[in-house]
Amino acid sequence: MLCVRMEAEIQSDGITLFEQLKVFGELREHREKIEDEEYEIEISSSGFVPLSELVRIERDEKGELKLVQLCFDKVDGISASVRKVTEEGNGKTQPQETFDTERVLPGPPEIQDISNQTRRRFYRRLVNNPSSQPAIMREIIFREEKISKKKLKEQMSAEGYEPESGGFSASLIVLSDVTEEVERAGRGDDEIITWIGN
Repeated sequence: MLCVRMEAEIQSDGITLFEQLKVFGELREHREKIEDEEYEIEISSSGFVPLSELVRIERDEKGELKLVQLCFDKVDGISASVRKVTEEGNGKTQPQETFDTERVLPGPPEIQDISNQTRRRFYRRLVNNPSSQPAIMREIIFREEKISKKKLKEQMSAEGYEPESGGFSASLIVLSDVTEEVERAGRGDDEIITWIGN
């Protein structure tokens, strides 16, 4: 599961946290009204960030402030985490759940010349169908960053794909030899697959 979009809307009646999550190719949205004293935010960037891109201000017809929106996903090199904290009996705060604008899965690279017919067919599935076997596999490897072939087979099986099929092998070959986004080391189920794409 990847959070591909996160916004915090600050209005007179409170703060609304908006998330857009990508779960195996399917976009899901979640909007929750939060109490500001219950949440913490951590923002990191690789340098200066243009305020005009990070903050959006909306005014009503009278020119009064209606909405301040923080758009964490709009700026390259910035990431944000929002977490809920609760107070325990001893007066200490305890983090509960965390929402991250972590890494966003980029689209597959454009490859023009693929001579092998099977690789070409599976590459087209990857590009044209986010619910296809190669696309699901790509998303799992991206999310995990490093995964054993055994664990990858288990996750693909949970998604309804037969891990011992030729389609599993063809999808993996497309990701390693065609798009060159994964690196493979080892043999059999102990093989380690590592995401090396952007």
